[in-house]
Parts: sequence; structure tokens; C-alpha cells
Amino acid sequence: MAEYNVLSEAGRTQCLIVPVFEEKNLDKQLKTLAEKFGGIFAAVVKGKDFEAKAKQTSLVYTRDQRIPRVLLLGLGKLVSLGV
Repeated sequence: MAEYNVLSEAGRTQCLIVPVFEEKNLDKQLKTLAEKFGGIFAAVVKGKDFEAKAKQTSLVYTRDQRIPRVLLLGLGKLVSLGV
């Protein structure tokens, strides 16, 4: 499972792009982001708006002026990812 770290010292960006694998514990993958941005990802995951299927995207607007948008980028199933 991928782990994400959102640094509080990070500079300003218009959009943070977060690659996410399709797994049953999607809410756990996004836990760090949810904590940083006040839980706004719960509705996206709970409502099945984003399931991390390959090439699926979801643009989420935050209330953080340094990172006003987060783009979730679905990578599909980890086992089907090839090099």
C-alpha cells in the first residue's frame, strides 16, 4: 500500500496530484490526506465517486490556500501494473 506525506512546510501549488491504487481499503490510503484537509475525501470514497480504477480521476477542492485542489489519479489494481 502506498503511503503519502503532505508536508506542512511545502510550498504553494495550484494542484496536488495523488496517484492511488484500486484497493478495498481506499479510505485508509487517503487517511493522511483526509487528516491534512479536514476529512473532505470521505464523501468522495463513501459515495463511490472515486474508486481508483485505471485512468479515473477526481478533482477535489480544498479549503487550503496553499493547495487549493487535489487531483486523485486512479492507477487501477496494483497486480495489473507492469513495468
